[in-house]
Amino acid sequence: MLRAIALSGWLGVTVLVGGSRALTPPDVLSPAHGEPSTERTASLHTAEGEIDIELYPKVSPLAVARFCDNATRGVYDGTVIHNVNREYPTVYGGLYYPDGSTPDAFPGNPPPSEAQTSPRHERGTVGIVTYDVDYQSHEFYIGLVPLTAFDGQCTVIGTVTAGLDVLDRIVESAPEGAIVPGTTLVIDSITVQYGGYDEGD
Repeated sequence: MLRAIALSGWLGVTVLVGGSRALTPPDVLSPAHGEPSTERTASLHTAEGEIDIELYPKVSPLAVARFCDNATRGVYDGTVIHNVNREYPTVYGGLYYPDGSTPDAFPGNPPPSEAQTSPRHERGTVGIVTYDVDYQSHEFYIGLVPLTAFDGQCTVIGTVTAGLDVLDRIVESAPEGAIVPGTTLVIDSITVQYGGYDEGD
């Protein structure tokens, strides 16, 4: 049986841990684990500026593949940064449109968690909200501070290489827990680059 541990009051997400299967960071979680791939990157295009992400397909191949597939299908186009946590600066996106509705084009079954082999959460870490060991959401988040509570519990898919200033401004200006329809920052599109080839414009 899985039991829920609510972190919503702290980090804005709920994670699950098993009664006998602890989801604590293993020794393999280190800053050097899984060198960032230079072959796959993504750019979030917004009216406030671009957010560039280096993706980790060698570390979290299932989650990265699904994120890229959603991006190139245009599933994230027009969704918003829908939740902001000011106490532990984090932004969440890709789940809602400005009117509060959700995309209906998410394909396939969710992949299992890859959190146990993910690197630690540092400033700029991009991850996928992970509800239990067998379910990864389509919702992504970007931490603006180290999120140690997420280590070993949520799957990391990459790190922001440019545009953290855009996210810092969002956190500074948004009300705490800015749930749509009160959010104005729209993700116009996400472009994925495969070894220099752009897809998803």
